[in-house]
Amino acid sequence: MEAALGVHGADVLSPKEPEYLQQAREALDEGEAIAISYRSAARDEVTERVVEPYAVYSREGHWYLDGYCRLAGGLRHFRLDRVQSMLRTGERVTRPEASPGTGELVPGEDAMLVVLDAPAEAAWVQDSYPSVRCEHTPEGRLRLNLAVSGAAWLERLLLRLGPDARVLQPAELSNLGAEAARRTLSRYRSET
Repeated sequence: MEAALGVHGADVLSPKEPEYLQQAREALDEGEAIAISYRSAARDEVTERVVEPYAVYSREGHWYLDGYCRLAGGLRHFRLDRVQSMLRTGERVTRPEASPGTGELVPGEDAMLVVLDAPAEAAWVQDSYPSVRCEHTPEGRLRLNLAVSGAAWLERLLLRLGPDARVLQPAELSNLGAEAARRTLSRYRSET
């Protein structure tokens, strides 16, 4: 399943401290910018970034680094188990007095608004992803509104939600979940 979805075991469970946790803490404590190679789960790509650390914390079984990302031009959250390399730059930076810390995810400016129709059992999505707005429909279903920065992340969410969830908007993504399920099943069958 990992190969079919394009994810790795570290995306599912992170039982130990990630490799760069101590280095991230030191950079934060000393007010130093860091250069990282980061594998984005949303886009399924690796990017090179310079980050000014604001906070390092653990949440729901994963370690995160929050900071000002110069590539994105704003606050971003980075899961430390997805950092592939980290170098301290030696450049001193000033952390804001009121650190954004463990706040809500700030979507990039290229994020798209996605509206999902899902069964009532999908209420866990709102608790798992704080940027989700959830409405209950008269039919007893959920209407989930969320900002999505990549189709790969949305595919994984749709697979977790199952066949009763579908994309309402944007219309061009209405078959994304079914296509991801077919592709996953096809890859699974070819490996067995």
